[in-house]
Amino acid sequence: MRNLVLVMMVGLLYACSPEVKRSDVAQLKGYWEIAYVEAPGQQKKEYKVNPMVDYFELKGGKGIRRKVMPQFDGSFIDASLPEDVTAIDSVGAVYLSFRTRYAKWSEQVLDVSENTLVLRNKQGIEYHYKKFEPFNIK
Repeated sequence: MRNLVLVMMVGLLYACSPEVKRSDVAQLKGYWEIAYVEAPGQQKKEYKVNPMVDYFELKGGKGIRRKVMPQFDGSFIDASLPEDVTAIDSVGAVYLSFRTRYAKWSEQVLDVSENTLVLRNKQGIEYHYKKFEPFNIK
C-alpha cells in the first residue's frame, strides 16, 4: 500500500509539471545568461556576473546559438563560432540538438518561457538561464 501511494504521488507530480512543446522553443530568441547550474550530488553553483551570454536565433525549430560578450555600450562581441541548433520532439520531451564542426550533442528542454530556460545534458547537469538584461551603469 505504501508503495502504491508513493507511485501515485510521483505520477501526480509528473502530470502537474509543465510539458514543453517544440513550438515553445520560439521563445528562445534573444540573449540568455546562466543564473545557476545544478549537478547531481553537488551543490548548486550560482553565477552573479557572466562575462559571456548565449544568443539564440531559431526559426521553424532550426537556428543557431552563439556565445557573445556584452559591452557597456549595449553592443556584443562574438566570442565563438555559431553552433547549429535543431529542436527535436522525442516521446514526451523536447531536445535541442547542437552541432559544430567538431562535436554534436543534445540537451533536454525542461522549461522555457519568456524569462526562463532550463536545459539538462546527458550527464544530468541542469543549466538554469534567465533573460539577459543589458548593463546599466547610470
